[in-house]
Amino acid sequence: MGLRIKRELLGESCILLELMVPPKKAVATTRAFGKKTSELIYITEAVSTYSVRCAEKLRKQNSVANLLTIFIHSDPFNLNEPQINISKTISLPVATNDNIELVKYAILCLNAIFKPEFQYKKAGVIVEGLQDEAQIQGNIFDKTDRKKQHKLFHAIDKLNYEFGRDKVKLAVQGNGKEWKLRQEKLSKRYTTNWKEIIEVKA
Repeated sequence: MGLRIKRELLGESCILLELMVPPKKAVATTRAFGKKTSELIYITEAVSTYSVRCAEKLRKQNSVANLLTIFIHSDPFNLNEPQINISKTISLPVATNDNIELVKYAILCLNAIFKPEFQYKKAGVIVEGLQDEAQIQGNIFDKTDRKKQHKLFHAIDKLNYEFGRDKVKLAVQGNGKEWKLRQEKLSKRYTTNWKEIIEVKA
């Protein structure tokens, strides 16, 4: 370690540049809600949106997932309210990165664990058991046209990239007004978003 510090101080780079980023072994999308809710419809919208985010991340690295986990929990910092932290994991019939399939199974899991007597503060979706989408193990009972779905969702990704996130989305995702995290004081993305780049006037 000392020798490496000496070399770094002399201007010699000792950390190899990682040219190929290895694919992730799991993908997760988790967010706190803007306000607590016990309404299943709003939590369904959130979980559906998080499932779509996971699907987008999977397609970006050309992966599919075999396992899906969803969790919901109350506010752990408010000890005056009943607490719950519950999750459910299922194996998918066929490994997928399809928005519709991930949302379908995420909602099934949510309905199995949702309890209306609690105020929920956060939800999340995690997909695991990732593999290359070119090596999907088929299922004899699978009737989905996967080539057609592949083209469809890559076209949707392109539209959303060009015109803005969620310009094309599933109806079950809703508009997020009742659960999205408030971001009124979000810092500008000067280095990653052309619309928010710093303008200098001379």
